[in-house]
Order: sequence, then C-alpha cells, then structure tokens
Amino acid sequence: MARPTRPINRGARTVPGVDDAGGGRRGLRAVVSAEMWEVLAARWGIPRQPGRDLGGSLNLNLLVSRGAEQLVVRVHRPSVRPARLEAIQAVRARLDAAGVPCSALVPARDGARWARAGDRLVEVDRLARWSASR
Repeated sequence: MARPTRPINRGARTVPGVDDAGGGRRGLRAVVSAEMWEVLAARWGIPRQPGRDLGGSLNLNLLVSRGAEQLVVRVHRPSVRPARLEAIQAVRARLDAAGVPCSALVPARDGARWARAGDRLVEVDRLARWSASR
C-alpha cells in the first residue's frame, strides 16, 4: 500500500525517505514562503513571482527571473550550516575554473554569498546553460 503524501509546493509532494531525509532529522525540503521572498527582494532585488520548482530531493531549487536574467534560488535544509554551504560554493567555483559546467553564484547586493530565511540558508545562482562543446 502506498504511503500518503501531502502537498508541499504547487503540485509537489513529500516523498517519504527523500523529502524527509534522515527520517526528518535534517528537516523537510523547503517550500516557498513569504519570508523567502522578503529575503530575495531585499538582498538580491528579485521580485515575488510564481517561479518554477525544478525539483531535487535536498533543496528547494526555484527558477525565477530578475529582468532578463534566469536565476535559480536554492533554499537548503536546516541541517546545512554556513561552513558546509561555503565549502560547496568553493567546490563549484573550482570546478567552473577547471572548465566543468556549473552554475555561477550571484552575490547579494551587499556582496554576501548567501543569506538566511528563518532557519534556512538561501543562495542564488545563474541558470546553468552549457553544451557538449564547452
């Protein structure tokens, strides 16, 4: 018998064992919230909009626009601490420098690489577009 699911974000569902990773010890996958939009508007100048959940079992990965730019807002689980996020960002930067296609970090207006929305860390990247010829 299938376990019941509950909606968490416009058509998304909680998938037991994935969205509640670690039996819920790491916290549930983020959902779109008013607090998140306040942080995005104040820190990155990203206006409130519908956005599109790109999926992912660990983070909320939300495709948004800022003018003509397409950006991905990544909202991490509460278990992700600043040192871990900074290490992940450093790895992405090294991969990019080595020619491996990855998303480029978009710093906040004050130059910060991430911000807090409640108990979660938020970062913004440019939508990664690449081809096999890169």
